[in-house]
Amino acid sequence: MGSMPRTKIICTIGPASNSEDKLRSLIVAGMNIARLNLSHGTHEEHAKVIGLLRKIDSSIAVLSDLQGPRIRTGLLIGQRAVELKTGDIITLTGKQLEGDSRQVSISPGSVIADIKVGDQILIADATIELKVISKNKLGLKCKIVDGGVLSEHKGVNLPKTKLSLPSITAKDKRDLEWAIKNKVDYIGLSFVRQAKDILAVKQVLKRHKVNIPVIAKLEKPEAIDNLEAIVAVADAIMVARGDLGLEMSLEKVPEIQKKVIALCRKACKPVIVATQMLESMVDHEHPTRAEVSDVANAIFDGTDVVMLSEETSVGQDPVRAVKTMVKIIAEAENDLQYQAIEPEKNNLDLAVAHSACVLANTLKAKAIVTFTETGSTALRVAKQRPSTPVFGVVINEKALRRLALYFGVQPVCIKSFKYIDQMISHAESAIKKVAKLRKHDLVVITAGIPTHVPGITNLVKVHRVGEKQSF
Repeated sequence: MGSMPRTKIICTIGPASNSEDKLRSLIVAGMNIARLNLSHGTHEEHAKVIGLLRKIDSSIAVLSDLQGPRIRTGLLIGQRAVELKTGDIITLTGKQLEGDSRQVSISPGSVIADIKVGDQILIADATIELKVISKNKLGLKCKIVDGGVLSEHKGVNLPKTKLSLPSITAKDKRDLEWAIKNKVDYIGLSFVRQAKDILAVKQVLKRHKVNIPVIAKLEKPEAIDNLEAIVAVADAIMVARGDLGLEMSLEKVPEIQKKVIALCRKACKPVIVATQMLESMVDHEHPTRAEVSDVANAIFDGTDVVMLSEETSVGQDPVRAVKTMVKIIAEAENDLQYQAIEPEKNNLDLAVAHSACVLANTLKAKAIVTFTETGSTALRVAKQRPSTPVFGVVINEKALRRLALYFGVQPVCIKSFKYIDQMISHAESAIKKVAKLRKHDLVVITAGIPTHVPGITNLVKVHRVGEKQSF
């Protein structure tokens, strides 16, 4: 555990990785969080993966990613792909039919009302580009600006269109109910446009009396316009660069990535960089030099987590992709030098985290041990980016998996305790081997008194290994 990189890794699980052997190998290679993309697969298939993960390693978190209001093309005659030629005219309709090179349906059909003459329409990851030249009751008459081969159910992006689609679709509601029932650890909300989108999901979770953190996926220009408000209410942020790069100028994405990461660090929110990180490894054994640089730059920017998508869900060698990611992260982290976050006045929690890190650095402590009920204390310490190893100590598996998203935090579960001296003794025993602690080594501890009360972190203690406690 001690030799693993501090930047955490999310792996998307799919046909190439959903067997018990593959999941076990991904965990050994360095996976911290398993992502279930609810756009694909059945609830039964996803539930099986959750069961296998809980059996193999209960510290691995599960992220259920809702599809969101995704727009797609419809069926084609004979299910055969059609060629759309540059310069030709094609009609897009909200009426569900089997299409051809002259007419194609899109769903949901209600989106037609939002699209205006002059709008740009991108299909199949922008391999096909259309421009709306007229609009009538039959649909949208479009000129094919950049042609290509179109097959069924391809994604549609509308870079300049303000959509009125609901943030949570009927499918999302069913998937959210399933995710709650199956006790997933994180919910990913796709195509977030404003803060109220996240609050709507949190309201559903509240009605079910569960507290599952919600990750806001930034994929729309509106999300960047409302960034601060979204960061304020989300539990974590994902920079989903694939759709973001289609919805706005591709050249702006690196700048946005840096801005989002900096804002999340200041706000003490975990941030994930995702999409096309090692995409060439879907079909090849090695990444490109550009991909290696991309991953390293995400680390240099300060991301907490990196995510693999097709590389692990349908790629030829998911385990190799994770091992490659680990190597890149480890090399990049060798050159990392972070500036600690100065706590704001009267922010007790951040002041305690900051003090613990300063103490650990000054005393050359072997570890920082954060006792946490919900994970928030460990997150605040992690955002300081201390060079000292950080251990998040919890007493239940739900909290243990919450720590999987936090940079540099090694999760540890101990048996329940009543008194502070028991707490320290249990933690010392649990991390002694992993942290390579010896008698008389110094450890910096953060905790809350009274114990077992969420939201209280008011204790910083320097502990000498092997020393008897008296509280």
